[in-house]
Amino acid sequence: MSKESDPIYMEVFSLDFRPSFHRVSREQKENLLMEINQTLSAFRDGEVSLKLYRSIRYDASFIVWLCTHNADRIGDLASALKTSSKGFVKIVMGLFSIYDESPYLKKGVSLDDTVKEASGKYIVAYPMSKSNDWYQLPYEERKSIMAEHIGTALSHPENKGIRSYTTYSFGISDSEFVVIYEVENLVSWSRVTQKLREVKARKWITSETPVLVGYRIDRIEFPGGGH
Repeated sequence: MSKESDPIYMEVFSLDFRPSFHRVSREQKENLLMEINQTLSAFRDGEVSLKLYRSIRYDASFIVWLCTHNADRIGDLASALKTSSKGFVKIVMGLFSIYDESPYLKKGVSLDDTVKEASGKYIVAYPMSKSNDWYQLPYEERKSIMAEHIGTALSHPENKGIRSYTTYSFGISDSEFVVIYEVENLVSWSRVTQKLREVKARKWITSETPVLVGYRIDRIEFPGGGH
């Protein structure tokens, strides 16, 4: 049985409706959406967390963020969504990673508790990798560089309401990290991010795209509110 201190597997899926979805009847759409929402509701029980977002990106309709102690459940969810959507939904992007203990975790707060805290209005998630040179630096030098990065973010006047999760994907995905943020205000988030372009740590970042962005919803509705 998993303990709350165990690492958490995370997957951020971005999904889109296939063009054929828009050609079926309203009744068929309603039935499909009902089945998709029932699938998502079923996966909320027994997992650490499952959160749902309407995508702001051009290439996706919604985003699902699953946190679980059992990696197999991620594959189960992907299969269940394909089945319940009758093939009318496709996975555009999937970011798989592990959320593990960090020296920056608040004392006395478990990994599960950080994920279960009240959600921000928006999610921002992207894969990230660093150059090989970064890993050749002495640990104390890397620690000092990251301290500047973290200090710059925390001291920014518009940092309020931004919660970050640095998760690890070494050897299990196409990137080394997946960075996930819950934010209340996209303008504030963008300004903090812009300021972080000035820190020394930026020198070793080699990739951090694509960026997935969405706003929190409770259930899947008709795309764009249309019928």
